[in-house]
Amino acid sequence: MRDQFVEIRHDGKHRRYKLFGKRNFIKHCRSHFLKRNDCWSVLLNDQLIKKADAAFKKKSNTELSESIDTDIVAELYREVCRITRHEITESASTPRYVWYENVSKNGNRSLEEIFLSSMGMIIPCKHNTITTAFVKSSPGETRRTWAIRGYEGLVRKFKKIESSTSDCIHYVTEENWVKPPLPENETTYFGKLVDQALARKSSRIKGKGI
Repeated sequence: MRDQFVEIRHDGKHRRYKLFGKRNFIKHCRSHFLKRNDCWSVLLNDQLIKKADAAFKKKSNTELSESIDTDIVAELYREVCRITRHEITESASTPRYVWYENVSKNGNRSLEEIFLSSMGMIIPCKHNTITTAFVKSSPGETRRTWAIRGYEGLVRKFKKIESSTSDCIHYVTEENWVKPPLPENETTYFGKLVDQALARKSSRIKGKGI
């Protein structure tokens, strides 16, 4: 199985990122892609999860790395990459992501980026590689909650980063970070109240035959 990539244009530049890599992908499968209490259990096909989970129970990480070309895991990898590719592309086109230079204790600097999709998926990138992709919620929560939890979790993370040795956070574009993103057809609580009020008003007008 070949490593997969995503190509996006953001910050005025064309960029190419590697999606996980085989060993890193297998590690994250065990930690959250195949977990039933993880939001990936909603995003992925249930039969695919069951087959991949069975393969992981039978083989070690090394065996999976060697057989990933023909195993069901290869199909899982392609599907996870497809979903991640869609979410990071949407985030970059909004745009809703940040970048900063992380400074290590020995003074070395490395560029790190974090993307947040409207669904609430958090996608960190280091050294032009997407290291993971996750949602900070439980599967049973609403997509609106996914988006809000993802946003609030990143805001807390950025405050912590800014208090450390890293360079300041560069919000791209800053106005898109003023409030949480919301999935398509989702509104804020206030927006729902407005919709309900308009519906009641429309109903009263129709009832009067106006």
